[in-house]
Parts: sequence; structure tokens; C-alpha cells
Amino acid sequence: MKSFALFLVMLAVGGAAWAGDCHAEAPKAAATAPQMAQFWIPELTADLAKEVVKALAGQPGIMAAKPSVEDSLLSVTFDPKKTTAEKVTETVAAAAPGATLEEVGDAPPAAQGPCGGCPSRKTCANSKE
Repeated sequence: MKSFALFLVMLAVGGAAWAGDCHAEAPKAAATAPQMAQFWIPELTADLAKEVVKALAGQPGIMAAKPSVEDSLLSVTFDPKKTTAEKVTETVAAAAPGATLEEVGDAPPAAQGPCGGCPSRKTCANSKE
């Protein structure tokens, strides 16, 4: 009887462990949809915003850069197949020391904008010019 009880305990523990492995979350695939990085830039002025947008325009994969001087924020929409959030952050920090990356996530459809309307439209392979 003791061996049967031990068998049931082992079965319960082993089954719980197996069930936990079975429901383990699969690793997330790299993002392929446009991403948006939001930066806080202390003392953001219109002139500084222009400098940052100009610096981003020369980078591959940048789809849009929208500063909000009133809120000291900069939203950058980028193509993760062509650049990374780290590279975007390096570019922004070089143009605006003190800039802080607040968050990165999927860009809302409205932020993705029409193709060819971004700061890098002259160098974009998708440009209609």
C-alpha cells in the first residue's frame, strides 16, 4: 500500500512538472512590425528638435520622428528589420545629450504614416521621388 501511495505522489509531482513545461511560453520572435521609441529630452526646444530630427533622417530604417516641444518628448517610428532601438537611442543621445529612452513598443497604425513622408524620404528605398 505504501508503494502505491508513493507511486501516486510521484505521478502527481511528475505530472505537475510536465504540465508546467508543456505550457511554457515560447520565445518571442523578433519584432517585424514598425516600432515606436519614445524619448524624454529635457529642455527640448524647437531648434534642438530640428537637430535631432535631422540626425535621425540620415539613419536607415527611420520612418518618422515627431517632437513635442511642449511635453519634452520625441516619438521615433522605425523599421526593426533595418535598425534597432539601441541604434536609434545612440543617434538621439548624440544629438541631444540627456535624452532618456522612456519606452519602445509596436507603433500605432497612425504613427506609421504614409510611405515617403518621413525624414529620410530622400534616402529611402521605398521613396516615390
